[in-house]
Amino acid sequence: MNLENIVLVSELFASIAVVATLVYLAKQVKQSTRVNRAASRHSLSEFALELTKFRAEHSDRWVKVMHEKNLTSGDIEFRNWNHMMLLLHAETYYHHYKLKLMPNNHWKNYAKFIVAALDSPGFEGYWNDVGFAFSEDFFKWMNKIFAESKFGK
Repeated sequence: MNLENIVLVSELFASIAVVATLVYLAKQVKQSTRVNRAASRHSLSEFALELTKFRAEHSDRWVKVMHEKNLTSGDIEFRNWNHMMLLLHAETYYHHYKLKLMPNNHWKNYAKFIVAALDSPGFEGYWNDVGFAFSEDFFKWMNKIFAESKFGK
């Protein structure tokens, strides 16, 4: 075996090693993507659970602010805080969906939940006061569903 043949065999082994490394890296990236998607879903679920726990702990006040007309400024602030938490959660969910971290069917069901929240007392007024502070694409989406919900009535 001469030097030229040895070089060719070396290059062949090097090429095989590069391909094997690329296959391994592709597998690692795919696995990492799955883990990141699961972590993002978990964080959204955790946020929703905390909001639900808060509402359960203050259920008497929650019922009051969602049904009574004569509310104190503290009651309105409490209701607006709840609306803000829901909007923050919705915006995060929206961006996870746009980044393809959320399956389409999860987003469709969640969007229905948000549409149902539009009829909550004070929700639209609060959105009109604070909506501009959210990301532009979420702001446009929310305004679109508000317009569609009014059109459907």
